[in-house]
Amino acid sequence: MKRKPKVFLRLSKKSHPLYEELWKYPPKEIKYVFRKDLEHYSKNKVPLARKVRNFIWTLFLKIGVPIVPFFREDCDLIHSTNSISLISNKPWVLDAEVEHGMVGLSHWKEKSPIYRFIVRAILKQKNCKKIMLFSDHARESFLRSFGEEFRNKVETVHAAQHINKSKKRIKKRREVTLIFMARKFEEKGGYEVLEVFNKLKKENKCKLIMVSNFPGKIKKACLDDEDILLVKGNLQKDELSVYLQKADIFIYPSRTEANYGTVLLDAMANKLPVVANNFYATPEVIQDGKNGFLVNPLIKLYDFNGRYLQKNDQDYLLKYKKIYQGDNLRRERYLNEIYDKTLKLIKDPKLRRKMGERGFKLVSKGKFSIGERNKKLVRIYREALKS
Repeated sequence: MKRKPKVFLRLSKKSHPLYEELWKYPPKEIKYVFRKDLEHYSKNKVPLARKVRNFIWTLFLKIGVPIVPFFREDCDLIHSTNSISLISNKPWVLDAEVEHGMVGLSHWKEKSPIYRFIVRAILKQKNCKKIMLFSDHARESFLRSFGEEFRNKVETVHAAQHINKSKKRIKKRREVTLIFMARKFEEKGGYEVLEVFNKLKKENKCKLIMVSNFPGKIKKACLDDEDILLVKGNLQKDELSVYLQKADIFIYPSRTEANYGTVLLDAMANKLPVVANNFYATPEVIQDGKNGFLVNPLIKLYDFNGRYLQKNDQDYLLKYKKIYQGDNLRRERYLNEIYDKTLKLIKDPKLRRKMGERGFKLVSKGKFSIGERNKKLVRIYREALKS
């Protein structure tokens, strides 16, 4: 029997949950090798020693480029996630959610000639075989930032979502249930969801499930509201699925996104239509009017070409908060658009079902499916090993 190529999957200390979809559902033709103590992302307690290492790494990323030396003689190829290999003599490929993932998710470093020079020099190495971005938008933004000379080295490999075939959809009650899921309540639009829902429920039979890490004042405000269920966040994907199966509409007016919220794929895998902000690569996931609705964000975060318009995320979020709390006209216009599009789905069960099926098709058989992603990865790995 022909030996499977061994690929060292380098996971960062704080690996994004989407990488579970990689090591749990790998290509059959490949054998992944990775650190077993990084398998569980959010629920398990993190040892003190790793917390210290994570803290030091976070400090380093504020000034440095995420360059990681690899010494893996037992593997044929290295697949680095959101970091750059410098010392390894093995062929390697890397992926990144967005182009500034190459510089520690820092927009100012991406714009710095010094950092771009360092990153370009490393990515030009002969043993760097492929640069994989999670969206077409991110791929084109990378080429604008780092140069067209990388055109043949860069490829879009979309994030993927498995379909849980063992669980049946929970039979719906008469009221429509909305669901919001995000680890960061305020940053991902939790306050906006509550405002819209409180307006919707005045004239419609509806419920709201929120899975997040909640500020104390939100817990207190929703304590006696029978129409709102608050679920503490940091759940594993299978646990999230339990709540998604109880819902009819996924609502996600995130204030900021680096690329697109991968939680949208979880919603689509559960046949839910989505209402989300029109940020960056979100239109690649949510096709407006097809598998959900897109909303014009309160503030533009990127221009038409995907260039970041703000100084940094911290300043942007402060600016957003100031406008949201101080400019009633803009806030109401924005919330009304979320309200109108959500109401349309509440009133039309056939539309909900049709949109949900379209989204499901994208993650079960389309570009966000495990099968399509794995086909691309096998081809990329084989090409990297041949060249």
